[in-house]
Amino acid sequence: MGNKHCHDSCKTSTLQAPLGSVVLLSCSFGSTSLGISPGHGWVVWNHGSGSGVSLVNITSSGKVDFLDPRQGRVKAFPNQGVLGNFSISIDALQASDLGSYCCELQSNDQCHRVEVEELDQDSTDLQVLFFSICGVAVLIVLLSGCFCWVKWTRSSAPPENVTCSDNVGRDVAQERGAGNERPIYELMSRLRQSSLGRHYYANQAEINQQARAQMDNHQRANEAETNQEGRSQMANRQRGSLWRKKPKEKCEFKNPIYNNSTDQLNNL
Repeated sequence: MGNKHCHDSCKTSTLQAPLGSVVLLSCSFGSTSLGISPGHGWVVWNHGSGSGVSLVNITSSGKVDFLDPRQGRVKAFPNQGVLGNFSISIDALQASDLGSYCCELQSNDQCHRVEVEELDQDSTDLQVLFFSICGVAVLIVLLSGCFCWVKWTRSSAPPENVTCSDNVGRDVAQERGAGNERPIYELMSRLRQSSLGRHYYANQAEINQQARAQMDNHQRANEAETNQEGRSQMANRQRGSLWRKKPKEKCEFKNPIYNNSTDQLNNL
């Protein structure tokens, strides 16, 4: 009855699926809009052109009559009949299952046709490969963009604060600007000053003892220096007095003619 009408004016949809998969053949009618009262509306599923082969009859009340269950691979959903949904599914799709399926509403001139075609596995693999390559390319582009952004932010960021004194920073800058032409002894003197500035901890008693010893040594050195200065001054005075007396002694020569005494003249 309805086969001719099904192929002439039904809503047609195409479904592609690989062999061995599960396919869902959709067929839905609005029960309220079509005026189907519960328990009175029913549909029949046919497979093939012309009269085709009837697979199953489904009523809106949930009654299912399998005419060709195909070894239990054809399944229906009786609880959905009251809602006007008469879809079926076929498990483990085979080559004999391919073709045209028609869902006809017997109480009204409404039908749905579904064309089931085999999905080429090679084309599926190509699609998967295509999408995989596209995904990898997008990932590479994103990673490259992130890398460039991080590199740019680091290069444009201000230098971090260096935990050192300003003098050291200026010294380093001057050394770099001068081309490291300073003599080596300046570097050694700076290292010596830095080593002298280090703090070494010792016993307080030992420090006090060393301080007292240094004070005693300093005092003794001052006393020795004072005594030496006093002795040198006294020696200078003595040498001065001797120098004044000796010339007189050395300059007094006895002249046997002009400088003889009266006694000596009488003796002559």
